[in-house]
Amino acid sequence: MKELFKFLGGVNRIICPLSKFLLKPNWVTDKHYTSSAVTNTNLIKACAEILLENSAKHITIADSAMIGKKTDVVIKVNEVDKIIFKKSRCR
Repeated sequence: MKELFKFLGGVNRIICPLSKFLLKPNWVTDKHYTSSAVTNTNLIKACAEILLENSAKHITIADSAMIGKKTDVVIKVNEVDKIIFKKSRCR
């Protein structure tokens, strides 16, 4: 992710300090991210960490599973609930 931001001209060109962010992964089904059916948890974490390193004021990670699937199960299966951030501005 850091290399991508460098390619785009640097994080500070895109991210304004003290901004609020919504990370919206695709949590449509309760399959593990290795199945490529949902967003890789490591990508979510990497994006959030880059935002935090660059003074994001607040980060929300939010999505909803498709009809017939439970979002809390998707979060647990993909271990999103185990992501621990150094700063408390993520929820």
